[in-house]
Order: sequence, then structure tokens, then C-alpha cells
Amino acid sequence: MLDTYEKFRMIDKGKKNDFFCEVNWELDNKEINECKVVRVTFPNGDESFVEVKHLNELLFAIGKESTQQRLIPQTITPVHVKDTLWELKSMKDVKKGEMLRFTASVSVPCPFYKQNIIGKVKK
Repeated sequence: MLDTYEKFRMIDKGKKNDFFCEVNWELDNKEINECKVVRVTFPNGDESFVEVKHLNELLFAIGKESTQQRLIPQTITPVHVKDTLWELKSMKDVKKGEMLRFTASVSVPCPFYKQNIIGKVKK
């Protein structure tokens, strides 16, 4: 992300109406700094102010699937899948004292899995 003033020329394919985009044009204004708002200046002198989130939405909408995946924040965490056997003792609707057994898969993040093997999990 840019933290200084930058000005970009957007080239018109017809070579008639190039316009300029500016970010961080007022360094004291926290509402527009950190590339939150883009000032667009047209050839006739008109100005428009566009929030960056709307430009990101445009890029997402016109982008290919691979580009869209890069625009979405993602976190990848390796996990260990552990199959465990659970036993329950019921007091109603099943014969008293009868065991109920079933298996369940539990996903455990790797750091916790390693800590559990070595010792207790840190809180």
C-alpha cells in the first residue's frame, strides 16, 4: 500500500480523454490517507472521489477466477485429522448401563497437535 502521494495517468484507448488518479493528496487528512480514497481528475477539470473498496469490487467483478482468489483474504492452516472413539452411558431410553459407541473426526491445528504429544496445551 502506498503511504505517500502518487499520481497516475489512466490512458484512454481512443487517445483523447486521458484522466489522472491521485492517492494521499492531503497528508494531514486521515479519511483519505492510506489509499482509502482516489481522486479522479477528468480532462475538462471535473473531479470525482472514489473509495478504494469500490475499485476493488470492480476488479473482482471483471477478474478471472484466479485473480478473484488472490483478492479474497485467505488463511491456510495445516491440521491433523484425528478419529476418536466416544463412549456414552445412557440413563433413559436405552437399557441402563448399556454403552453407546461412535466415532468422530476432529480437526486439530498442527501446533496444538504437536504440543499435545509433548505435553499439555498452552492456554
